[in-house]
Amino acid sequence: MDLLPYDLVDHLVQFLPRNDLETITNVACGRPELSNWQLMAEQHLEERYLLDIRIFVQDQNEPKSTAKRMKLEEGEEIDDKNEEIQVYVEKHRFTGELVGPWDFKKLQYASLRDVSISFHPWNVSKKHRPWERQKLLSILSLPVATRTDSSTRSSLSVSSGYHWIPDSRDSRFAELALKMIQVVQKTFAKVDIRMTSNGTNLRIEDFIQDYVDQGTFVEHMRFSCGGFEKQRIFQKGIVSLFKERRRTPLTVQIPDNFLTHHNIQQILEHWKNSDGFVASHKDVSQWKDGSGDFVVGQLRKATVGLSFNVWQCINDNHQAFYVHPRANSRLKIQESRYDLYTMSVVPNDPETVKDWNLNLLFGAE
Repeated sequence: MDLLPYDLVDHLVQFLPRNDLETITNVACGRPELSNWQLMAEQHLEERYLLDIRIFVQDQNEPKSTAKRMKLEEGEEIDDKNEEIQVYVEKHRFTGELVGPWDFKKLQYASLRDVSISFHPWNVSKKHRPWERQKLLSILSLPVATRTDSSTRSSLSVSSGYHWIPDSRDSRFAELALKMIQVVQKTFAKVDIRMTSNGTNLRIEDFIQDYVDQGTFVEHMRFSCGGFEKQRIFQKGIVSLFKERRRTPLTVQIPDNFLTHHNIQQILEHWKNSDGFVASHKDVSQWKDGSGDFVVGQLRKATVGLSFNVWQCINDNHQAFYVHPRANSRLKIQESRYDLYTMSVVPNDPETVKDWNLNLLFGAE
């Protein structure tokens, strides 16, 4: 590796997180044979920056009157040429400092921190500018900042606000969103997908499912999309969360009326056949007083929002516990808000363990 040319080292360093770059600079310091590595690592540490991207799809034919809206509801078509992508991109340093609008320079040092795709044209500000679709897709394919790169969790959100336009138009909005989210890397920490019933299709379902299965960095997911084949995505996605461990904790919020009593029983069956997802005593002992340090990869957490149609599972205290037959853990269902229930894996007697921060462990929102 010490004999690699400058250009190749530059290419390789682009894929390394910041903590690896810091290691390289320390190891290569004072070693002439690693001068290329030291030079490029220091350059990337200094030059890298974060991008926050706000994307709005603006419909130039948006009706201003109730009469026009009623005509659209009856099936009037809207010309695709009037659909305009408005984008505003902010540049931030890794310290969190806002630099200002992105100047499109030094693209090789850019990472995505926050991507927001919205179909609310009335939110477009004067800062937003029209972008060509292909140019936008190339920017969305940039690497995503990881937790080791930034203290702020990266996020991806998609929101559709059109409830009165024809199905054909709403579906085209969904298609455009799908093209955007399909090019992004599945390494965002937070994912929020909210689409109308008209705009939902199976490929958006598949995207969410892929994130559940493959998004090893995702920590929080929320999806509210009308028109889902709910049993299909439930069986493939939500139930699988309780089958085996994950590298990182995961919180999932799902739409109302998504879970039934039968589905909760499915979760319980899968969880009972698992190892219980509780860290061993050795792992727990690595906690430090008040610091919150722990081995995330050894602790399995899954929190699922439940709706009122599963009230029969809740006892008089608005909570229920299902004890694991082999592990020292239990599956806990508890009311966290007036309209939301959470399901999480907890130790049987957490109060007997010293220095546990339960909110941090079990995901108080």
